[in-house]
Amino acid sequence: MNIRIAYSVARALVIRETHESIESEQALNMIDLATRAIEKQLEHLDQIRTWAETVKNNGEKMADRAGRMRADLAREVEALDRQVSGLKTSGAHA
Repeated sequence: MNIRIAYSVARALVIRETHESIESEQALNMIDLATRAIEKQLEHLDQIRTWAETVKNNGEKMADRAGRMRADLAREVEALDRQVSGLKTSGAHA
């Protein structure tokens, strides 16, 4: 009878330990999955930062180009205005 009780206690202890081991393994798997998901989101953040920097750099290039084009066009308008003014003055003498 004592052997049967000892066997039952030993069996119960093994079952409890196995159950705790399975729960620990499941918890580790869930932690690992969550860690990999966070790691993937970090990769996405790196991509977004790269895209934002590209937009920023291209925006600066566009603003610079627009400023230079405006200055060039303003000079052309001034030159054309001088030409038209000169023609008007020459035409008045003719």
